[in-house]
Amino acid sequence: MIIRTFIFSIFLIASSFSGTLDEITKNALNRNFEIKEIQKSIDLSEQDIILSDTWKNPILSLGVNDIQFNNPLQRDKEAMQTQFIGLSQVIPTNGKLSKKTKIAQKDKEIAQLLLKEKKLNLISKIYEYGYSIIITQKKIDLINHYQKNTKELEEVASMLYENGKTKQIVPLNAKLLNSKLQTQKENLIFKLQSLKLKLQELTYEDIQDIEASLEKKEYKKADINNHPTILKLQKLIEKQNSIAKFQNAKNIPDVKVNFGYFQREDRADYTSISVSFELPVRDIEEIEVTKANYKASMLQDRIKTIKQLFITKIQTLQKKMDKSYKNYEILLHDMGSQKDYIGQNIALHAELGHMNSIDLIQNINDSINLEIMALNELESYFSAYSQNLYFTGVTK
Repeated sequence: MIIRTFIFSIFLIASSFSGTLDEITKNALNRNFEIKEIQKSIDLSEQDIILSDTWKNPILSLGVNDIQFNNPLQRDKEAMQTQFIGLSQVIPTNGKLSKKTKIAQKDKEIAQLLLKEKKLNLISKIYEYGYSIIITQKKIDLINHYQKNTKELEEVASMLYENGKTKQIVPLNAKLLNSKLQTQKENLIFKLQSLKLKLQELTYEDIQDIEASLEKKEYKKADINNHPTILKLQKLIEKQNSIAKFQNAKNIPDVKVNFGYFQREDRADYTSISVSFELPVRDIEEIEVTKANYKASMLQDRIKTIKQLFITKIQTLQKKMDKSYKNYEILLHDMGSQKDYIGQNIALHAELGHMNSIDLIQNINDSINLEIMALNELESYFSAYSQNLYFTGVTK
């Protein structure tokens, strides 16, 4: 039991990780199984390309005819009794194989762009969770800091009340403030744990500490036309165009060549050769061409929709970044005088009885609210920044 516990502890230590967001992201891109699945689909598409340019296997036929029920092994009773071997081969025409190869190549290119799109989305999510974890931890540290002050304030207020130097409401308000802070902290601890679990889902690592600068970031210049999502849709259009060409080529059907060798007892052997092919009389190929063209047209419309969505999303996120950081700076400015007032007056224990303790408690409460609000705005800023990484298609 002790050995099992030791091994489990070693596993937890080995699976935990601390580092910068860039390091965490790099490791996640190498370990994420959804990424690996798409990479394997790209390898699979290579095999599809090889198969697309390969003829179908020939068909071998073996048989006998005119088998007599009363003597199945007798092969010289009828003139038409023969044993035969046949070989059939479908010969592709009208460049169909090269057209199928182009379709398979488009599938590979689409899978490669899907991989880039997935990586962008993963990076964006990791950054969003990472920044949120850092700021949530700062909120917890902030409350821990204030709890030390409010515990001291509660003790002093209780002493002053016992000596008749303040009202009963003062220690009660101080105790209520401590309870409020503890509740806030418990909620933040739960949020932090949830965020770390979400990050673990993406990275397959138990992230203990994250390092990242919380300085204001530069806007990422968007290049929507080269975003993997847009390029993927364009490749899908190219694939439908290739499908249309392939279906059109099927108007000239493939040829099936059949060769047979027949053997008869006491008679000369002989061979037969035949050619067969489908008759394209039902316009199936033309319908398939029309369907492919419709799909290409639908994808063109989708590109226009996605481009407009990306433009408005980027603009919205950048405005959110501007708003959040501006609010953050306003709150930082307002917190300065508030914190100076609290710091000076909590330190003056001896003079606490000569000041309005209720006002001091209210000021502490206001200061905490201001700082939490400031960190909320900072979290909102980095959430918008992280989401913007995906839509701009830029990760650095």
